[in-house]
Amino acid sequence: PIQAAYEVLKIRETVKDQKEFQELTQLAILNFKKVLNAAPNDTAFNQVMGVLYAEANQPQEAINYFNKSIKLLPRNPLYAYYSLGQEYLKLKQNKLAIRALALQGFVDPSFLTSPLWNQPSLATIKQPVVKETLTLFTTLLNSLNPDDSRARIVTENITLLRWWFNL
Repeated sequence: PIQAAYEVLKIRETVKDQKEFQELTQLAILNFKKVLNAAPNDTAFNQVMGVLYAEANQPQEAINYFNKSIKLLPRNPLYAYYSLGQEYLKLKQNKLAIRALALQGFVDPSFLTSPLWNQPSLATIKQPVVKETLTLFTTLLNSLNPDDSRARIVTENITLLRWWFNL
């Protein structure tokens, strides 16, 4: 099933017709469901399912798979929190979107300076996301012993974010 799933994705990327693209997306979803039956705790497969459901305009299903991927690997390098935030925005759940995007900034602070923020849907919530990210870092800093070497790294992140965003 895994090879079939990826072959469908390859073919899907070559089609121009939107209806055919959507049909191939549904076929990929069916194949990846079989893959997940064999490997339900695979972070990447859950992430791919989230992306496929997002592309199929099924945000609630996408959210379920992104959440599973995050639960399996909270410091996921695949922008899972970003993807989750995008789906919450589709559902007009801005508070949840801000939280998810702030968690992405917490996992990877460089995310907050990404060109992705030029998207109109993100530009309007950038400030609340940055402030929420700073809150996450401050909470972490307050939980650390000042002598802990990680406290210096967290302090640097807070300082750099405040400087970058003039806060």
